[in-house]
Amino acid sequence: MNYQDYLKTDYWKAVAQAVKKRADYRCQICNSQHDLQAHHRCYDHRGKELQHLGDLTCLCRRCHAIFHGKLPHVMPEPKHKKEKTPKVHDAVDETWVESHMPTGAIVILTHELIQQCRTDANAFTNATLRALGVKPPLIKGWVAQLHGRVVTAEKYREALRGRYIYNSGRLN
Repeated sequence: MNYQDYLKTDYWKAVAQAVKKRADYRCQICNSQHDLQAHHRCYDHRGKELQHLGDLTCLCRRCHAIFHGKLPHVMPEPKHKKEKTPKVHDAVDETWVESHMPTGAIVILTHELIQQCRTDANAFTNATLRALGVKPPLIKGWVAQLHGRVVTAEKYREALRGRYIYNSGRLN
């Protein structure tokens, strides 16, 4: 059986699913959750991959193509250890921030208040996580654990501002 036909078998589909699950459904290079594939590090155990899952890794389609030389690899810009000022993606919209502030000196985080802190890409920036008191390691279900947390109004205001701040340094 040729390799392309092998990749269509039920066995290979089960192997690929196990590899993706082990990687928590994330590319092991870029952390993407889209177009995931199982990649052979070596082909020594073809047909017996379930017994040798260590020979496989989870990659997104793009990283897999780069690995096989089908796309050029673009090196990321070097990052400095500490940045003096955070890089701002867009200017912080203070009017928006103030219009989304709940009243009172303390804020009890609800699903809706947490969602307001997400970027337009539905993610959280490190600046927002710091303001909400989130510390690594981030475990599965960490967002749900924010529900009911009490923060000061100023910390919540910081979290809302943080949705606009990118590359604010490592979360620690």
